[in-house]
Amino acid sequence: MTGRAQPSAWRARLGSIAYRVIEQLLDPAQTERYRAANATLLAEADPGPRVVFIGDSMIEGWSGLEAVAPPGLRFVNRGVSGQTSGQILLRFADDAIALTPVAVVILAGANDVRAVCGPRAAIGPAAQARIARHVTAMVDIAQGRGIRVAIATLPPVRPGLAGARRSVARRDPAVILGVNAWLRGFAAARDCPLIDFHAALVGDDGALDGRFTADGLHPNRAGHDRMASTLTTVLGRLW
Repeated sequence: MTGRAQPSAWRARLGSIAYRVIEQLLDPAQTERYRAANATLLAEADPGPRVVFIGDSMIEGWSGLEAVAPPGLRFVNRGVSGQTSGQILLRFADDAIALTPVAVVILAGANDVRAVCGPRAAIGPAAQARIARHVTAMVDIAQGRGIRVAIATLPPVRPGLAGARRSVARRDPAVILGVNAWLRGFAAARDCPLIDFHAALVGDDGALDGRFTADGLHPNRAGHDRMASTLTTVLGRLW
């Protein structure tokens, strides 16, 4: 028993050291990414009420997000491509809370459900547990400061699409559905408006509708338009 446990202990130790080296040298959460933009925004004399959208490439790649804000409200894009929910949590205070928004929209988890190695379905329980911890922490932080929070479901994927990213096949649709079921229940329990991007973008076959993507993972312009229309159903509860 002791002999079998030792390699695991060494792996944990090496993993801890590797993470600390990466954290020190590379800023894995990219907390510096928006520092200058945040300072500029906070220096504005009359910025008006704003909603911060924080997440990964699903948010960062949403071209024109700021333009779909209704009159009198400002949308601020704080997405960083490739980030997991844990990385988003690490910069949540700087890129969301510090901007004193009236509300925050959280779209996190699309990279947690990607299996880097091993069977893609096997990561489901661990990925959902991580997303649950990190999303819960972000909601706790925001609501503790009187900031409204909306939670978005993870969009579907379309494996096998011509030109699809290889990483699409490393995401199990069943895992995404499981995470979204948790997000829906959590949003209801915490009185957070739910922005159901999955329902907005899914096709009749249960995959990401081919009209809304070019790479099987990210929404295209038509997909972003569909997402924008979904926002209108919750804006009244955010502002």
